[in-house]
This record gives sequence, C-alpha cells and structure tokens, in this order.
Amino acid sequence: MNKALMELLLPSRSIGGSKLKPEQAICVEFANTMRKLTLEGNLSYIWFHVPNEFLPSTRINYSFELKQKHMGKMSGVPDYCFIGEKDSFFIEFKAGKGKQSPNQTVFEGWCAAQDVPYYLCRSANEGTAIVLQREQARSGKSI
Repeated sequence: MNKALMELLLPSRSIGGSKLKPEQAICVEFANTMRKLTLEGNLSYIWFHVPNEFLPSTRINYSFELKQKHMGKMSGVPDYCFIGEKDSFFIEFKAGKGKQSPNQTVFEGWCAAQDVPYYLCRSANEGTAIVLQREQARSGKSI
C-alpha cells in the first residue's frame, strides 16, 4: 500500500468528540467509504472535498474572503469532485429537506451546459452508489 497516498487520504486525528451537523455527518461517512475504496485499489478516480463553507472568522476578516475569491474560490461548488482519465463528475450532499443555494443551482446549470455530470444526494449510500455505478461503467468491474 502506498504510504504517501495513505497520508493524503487519512485524517491525522479523530473527530470522535465533535458534534457534526447532519450534512457533515453524511459527508464524513461518504469520505470514509471513498477512502476505503481508494486504498483498496477499487476506485480509479481522484476525488476530493471542496471546503467552501463560510468560516466564522471570515465574517470579521473580509480581506481573507476577498483574497480567496480573487484566487478562484467559487461559492456554489459542490461538496465533492471526482476526476477520471476520461470523465469527471460532481456530488453535492444535502441532509433531509435541505435545498441548494442559488449559487449551487447556477453551478449545476453550468455543469449541465458543459455536459459534466452533477448529482444531488441525500445520503452517503446514495453518493456511494453513484460512484460505484460510474466506476463499474468505466472499468467494467463491479466492486
């Protein structure tokens, strides 16, 4: 197993004592499954979470938020990006009856205009099923 890849994928500490919001809990469960699939060699996509949340400290430090915007940060980018040799796709998670923000709807429309698949999921299992389905279509092997 590739030690450097493990260091990229695995968190350095547990969040066992942290209270997660429902959407965060879904994302952690999903990411844990993606880590497992990647480390087992069963996922040929490069994937990552896009940390686009608004941090409390940036409410005070508008300069930091402005700098990020100038560097390319985009509001509305989905939670996860998957990049493959011949295809890519995005997954956005929403807990319960959560709705997309207006910027997320704009980004989804941009994806549709470029024929880039965009999925809105309500559970880690739903997201995992999409990834496994795309992996199977891509590689021809079921996991």
